[in-house]
Amino acid sequence: MTAAAPLSVCLTTYRRAGVVGRTIRSILGQDFGDFELIISDNASPDGTEEICREFARQDPRVRYFRNPTNIGMPGNLNAAIQRASAPLVANLHDGDEFSPSLLRRWKEALGAHPDAAFTFCQMDRLDEAGQVMGRLAPDFPERLEPRELVERMLSPLHCLSSPVWGTVMARREAYLRNGLFDPRHSFFADVAMWMRLNMTAPVVYVREPLIKLFHGERDLPYSYVNWHLARVTTSIYEEASDALHAPDAVAMARGRAMIRRLRDRRWAHALGSCFRRGRLELLDEGLQVCRLDDSALLKLLGYGGVPLLAVRRRFPGLQRLVEWADGRARGGAR
Repeated sequence: MTAAAPLSVCLTTYRRAGVVGRTIRSILGQDFGDFELIISDNASPDGTEEICREFARQDPRVRYFRNPTNIGMPGNLNAAIQRASAPLVANLHDGDEFSPSLLRRWKEALGAHPDAAFTFCQMDRLDEAGQVMGRLAPDFPERLEPRELVERMLSPLHCLSSPVWGTVMARREAYLRNGLFDPRHSFFADVAMWMRLNMTAPVVYVREPLIKLFHGERDLPYSYVNWHLARVTTSIYEEASDALHAPDAVAMARGRAMIRRLRDRRWAHALGSCFRRGRLELLDEGLQVCRLDDSALLKLLGYGGVPLLAVRRRFPGLQRLVEWADGRARGGAR
């Protein structure tokens, strides 16, 4: 790394001793090598620190920092960005693996569009065996003008499910100008950030799968259904919709109504999934959340699901029957 590297790579990590080495090696093996790698460890209780410090000893580009306590995902990412010294900042996730051309392709994309706030790319999702099971490849143009990405993310196709994941390369100045990641939005603070940045600046999309997303751990906060994050997601999209349609009060109301309809359907599906798969604690939590909501449908589900939950708990043997019926409904008897 030179004294004035054009690129800072921010790798946030927490409790990833088993996989973080793979991620770091794929970063250090980039065909564009003039960067600093800032590793921000969110007080991992496992061997993550030892692994990262060994890479720092071997490669002068690596700078390792450990938070004294866990400050949450947004706080950890903000800490890494604040330590970045370069005008371009790549936010990368521990556990992923990156094509050797990732940083170069992202840097070229922002160089070709000097007014763009950030760039992102397609990704391949891998199963437990490491085989490609799907590609995250939204049908976007190379350049999305100001507000265009926000409009697409608020469309029924993408609403409540962001087509931009947390791995991007952004201009440090754009972060500083628009504010860093909001702790209120927890693990999905990045979703709010992408929409906020696009409200005033273009975004560049690299139509290549340059990132491999490995099968996630079962205890990730978003690995199944997380009702707190479900509510956070709704608020993120409502705030973005309000910003997009302001000051038209009618359009703002319509935008919120559309988001609530989509949310109601998704929450109803999540409740059904918890019931079918025997996730009774999550089902109980979801029913409580629905009973407190102002949606008539969710209130009905919240109260109507109580006796069903009681029956499932009273007769645990029903799980086999429910699984059989679920299999039949999906076209594959168990």
